[in-house]
Amino acid sequence: MAIKAHIPAGVTDISVHGLRQWDYGQTLEIHDDTLPAEVEVHFAHVGMREAVVRACNVADGVTTAEIPDICLEQSTPITAWVYVKDGSSGETTKTVTMHIVARPKPQVGEGAKQLNVQVVNKTATYSTRD
Repeated sequence: MAIKAHIPAGVTDISVHGLRQWDYGQTLEIHDDTLPAEVEVHFAHVGMREAVVRACNVADGVTTAEIPDICLEQSTPITAWVYVKDGSSGETTKTVTMHIVARPKPQVGEGAKQLNVQVVNKTATYSTRD
């Protein structure tokens, strides 16, 4: 699912809603015709010591970046900084704050538990060979 941030001309900071905690595989679409063809988006939430950097696809005024799954494990807002690089320098030009609806952590189903056990056993088998 894509979270869409439509940034009007002259605006640098915007807030969006629509994310739910634990919903992995989400993307951020930034609709802004002023962004260049090559940008990065840096993602973090309160408590993270380093932002996760994502390279972006830019087409027809829409910048698309994958939201890191690790950010969706918390219920605090995620901040996405749009970072424009120019040779040896760079600049944060836009900021998108994404609010998250909190929910309990999903229980891992029996099928997923069994798969994890098989993977661990297979890894242990391979690591014991000479």
